[in-house]
Amino acid sequence: MSEAMAPEMKNITPPQVCLILGLALILAGSVVWLAALGEDIGSTFAALAAVAITIAGAFGYAKANQLTRNMDQVNQNVDHVKDLSNGRLTAVLDDNKALQGDIRDLHERIAALSILITPDHK
Repeated sequence: MSEAMAPEMKNITPPQVCLILGLALILAGSVVWLAALGEDIGSTFAALAAVAITIAGAFGYAKANQLTRNMDQVNQNVDHVKDLSNGRLTAVLDDNKALQGDIRDLHERIAALSILITPDHK
């Protein structure tokens, strides 16, 4: 495999190869068997449709499970971020309250000092 392969491309595993080859063999075998028996084309297409529906159902089930697992992981990540941000937000709000109290004290001191200063009249 090339290093320039797209990240969404995945390596095919041996079970996947066995599944694909097995389904192809079943499909080809059923078509040959029906043709050998002299069945009409409707029976052949019915067999093809049954195999296609089975494959599509298995694929849909696997995809639904994968999406469910992905959504569970996303929800866990969102909960983790919420916990982190809420903890930090609480700390920032507490710091802000303390700073507001310090600012109030400074204003009171400035007001007390400004009373003591007398302006020069010329």
